[in-house]
Amino acid sequence: MGFVDISYSRLTYEKFTPLLLSLEYSLESWLPAGVAKLLASVVNGNPTPEQKQVIRSLRVWLANKVAQIHTSKTTREQRSAPGALEFKALIRPVYSDGADNGNFYEEQADRAFSDALQVINSNAAQFGIDTLAPAAEFNKIENKIFVV
Repeated sequence: MGFVDISYSRLTYEKFTPLLLSLEYSLESWLPAGVAKLLASVVNGNPTPEQKQVIRSLRVWLANKVAQIHTSKTTREQRSAPGALEFKALIRPVYSDGADNGNFYEEQADRAFSDALQVINSNAAQFGIDTLAPAAEFNKIENKIFVV
C-alpha cells in the first residue's frame, strides 16, 4: 500500500530514476542526524522490525514524492515545450491535478514521512538519537520568543 504503480514500464522507470536518486540523496538532510547512515548500514542486513518499518515508510515516501513532482501542474508546465514530443509516463492511480488544489501523491508522501518520523521518535534510543521535539513547542518557560 502506498507505492506508485508504473505498470512494469522500463521507460517510465528510466524517466523517474534521476528524480528518485536526487530525492534519495537529499533524504539524509531531512532525517535526524545519524539515522540515514544507520538505516543504510542495515537495509541489506538484518534490520529490527522498527527499522524495517522506517525503511518501508521512506520507500513509500520516495515513490509518492516522485509521483507528486511528476503530476504537479507546475512541473508539467515547466517540462512541456510547444510542439515538442515528450514521453508522458502513465502512473497508477491515475491522477491529474488540473485545478491545482492539492495532490493525492503529496498527501501520501507527507503521511509516509510522518509515519517514519513517528517510529524514529518512539524508538529514539534504538536509533541513537534524542527524542525529537515538536517544531513549535513554545509553551515552556525556557522556549520564549520574546523576553520582557
